[in-house]
Amino acid sequence: IDLLKGLGEYFELSLAYCIRNYTYCVISKVKEAGETISELINITRQTRNLQNLGWALIEQGRTACLIGEVDERIISGLEESRELLEKSRDKMTEQYVLSFLGFAYMRMGQFDKALEQISTVPALYRRYGIGCFFIDMFPIGAEIYFAKITHTPGLKEQQKEAYLKKAAWFCKQAMYWGRRYPVFLGWAFQVSGTYHWLRGAKRKALELWHEGIAFLREDTLDKYRLAYLLLEEGKLLLQDDPRDKKAYENLLEARDLFSSLGCKLDLEASD
Repeated sequence: IDLLKGLGEYFELSLAYCIRNYTYCVISKVKEAGETISELINITRQTRNLQNLGWALIEQGRTACLIGEVDERIISGLEESRELLEKSRDKMTEQYVLSFLGFAYMRMGQFDKALEQISTVPALYRRYGIGCFFIDMFPIGAEIYFAKITHTPGLKEQQKEAYLKKAAWFCKQAMYWGRRYPVFLGWAFQVSGTYHWLRGAKRKALELWHEGIAFLREDTLDKYRLAYLLLEEGKLLLQDDPRDKKAYENLLEARDLFSSLGCKLDLEASD
């Protein structure tokens, strides 16, 4: 980044900023991503490159979703990103911005709007394929369907089954691509475990969660995904047994990790 600044190569500089932000978010530097995101957007707007700006606005959305500060400004940025990518004919990335729009709406508690965005992703994926940088759209999709299921009181069994079927596709893709590009493999273990839990296969769910926790601890620097997996397992275990000691241990560790990362929304959920 420093070299490109000196050379005045703003197109490449904006790409470097996007990659840095992406990397910050998977190596436990979420705070740093939040502190530098405005610089990323400003530099990218200066390039007047529609595609680069579209990517940068996705990074703004990613960072806000992790920190837990999603608002209408973030939604507007992602909507702008979608328009820019459409104008620049970046078909592959269009599906990615839709997944983050869904993710953002989910984080705001607007689950129907989240479903509206993510429901179009499978068809776009089948038509345009995917790049290795985009594979987190699959666990995002699964999480959106799970959120709809768990936040809909009195959901009919037939509708739950339909949502789980759609979530299964996202889980399958998450594991397939996660095995090949392990950056988001921990997240794939998380959503696959949750899928089995909601299906009633709780032993299989625990096996997947524990494999994911071990992977995240031993092979990554991604404390956010570790914390979220611990939170997920802890919450669902407590629903089964409010006295579950392991569940409370999970939630305590998740709370400490979220606090250190500055992730406000998830910190509240772990209390």
